[in-house]
Amino acid sequence: PYTTLFRSKVRQYKIEAFLVGDDYAENLKKLVAAIEKRPTTFPLRSSSVLVHPYLGNLRVVATGIRYKEVKSEGRMARVELSFVEAGLEPAPPITTGQQLGKAEKATEAADVALAENLEENLETTGVVEEVRAATADALRSVGNVLKDLDVFSGLTADVAALGFQTTQMINTAAGLAVAPATLATTFLGVLDGIDAAAGNALGALSAYNSLLGLSPALDGGTSVTALLADANTLLVFDFMRGATAGRAVQAAIQVEWESLDDALAGQGRITDQIDDLLERATDAVYPLLQDVRATAANGVPAPGQSLPSVVTLTLPGTVPALVLASTLYDQARREGEIVLRNRVRHPLFLPGLTPLEVLSG
Repeated sequence: PYTTLFRSKVRQYKIEAFLVGDDYAENLKKLVAAIEKRPTTFPLRSSSVLVHPYLGNLRVVATGIRYKEVKSEGRMARVELSFVEAGLEPAPPITTGQQLGKAEKATEAADVALAENLEENLETTGVVEEVRAATADALRSVGNVLKDLDVFSGLTADVAALGFQTTQMINTAAGLAVAPATLATTFLGVLDGIDAAAGNALGALSAYNSLLGLSPALDGGTSVTALLADANTLLVFDFMRGATAGRAVQAAIQVEWESLDDALAGQGRITDQIDDLLERATDAVYPLLQDVRATAANGVPAPGQSLPSVVTLTLPGTVPALVLASTLYDQARREGEIVLRNRVRHPLFLPGLTPLEVLSG
């Protein structure tokens, strides 16, 4: 069967195929190698030609392969190949440093626009206590999430500094609720402390994702006070999440991803949050958040990273993880990777007749 999917005007192709015969295992290994082979310029790589059974020659980029071997079916493997339509041949590759520089520049521009939007639209004059309290609660909720995170393994001084900044933001939230310029400066200062306190890009990204995933607690009422409180709360959250998104992109560019699937999933978590923000963004903020989103789409995974994909295999029976690691990679030490990815209870007993995820290389 052949499937053509259409999304965002980019054509995607999925082909289900079979490898049959005494040499199917060898041919499967060659097929996986061909699909996974990437030059050092990935993902900015040239396309290949797919000879489609009824659409003819197509210029595509291979995005994945899944295969399944079942003992009861004999000398055969079922294979699912995925491709996306290629555009024009890419320009010379951009380095990770250049892509990170673009993300930093886009983040700085977005920070300015988001802060200006907060100052212009946050209602602070003559508002009742309920409105001020709602705005302050938004700040406290973010601060409390940061205090509860267990991802900060940087230098003790940096962790302590972030803790102090976060505590100060929580303690002064009531005053910040009616001082949008100070609120913006305070929160951006907290964000700038996360990277150092985390000690590594993955830890920083985890912290940023925790903030991006927060949802504001809205009153939902129809009174003037309730509507104003909700508007202020949503405005503060959009400011904080918008500023966080740019830093999440920078961290994601620097993460040493284990697989292409993990990198694209990380990219998707960030771009999905930015898409949500774009639905409410003002004309001044919208294009700058779009720029931040583009740096995520183009920079995660970072240019030059040649990453394996996650593939699924089914073992005919129970085997130790060490044996599978030796068979797949000629490296028994990678047994832990298999156990962790599949959440196996005991490394000596990888379950048979159950789909398992492993890296292609």
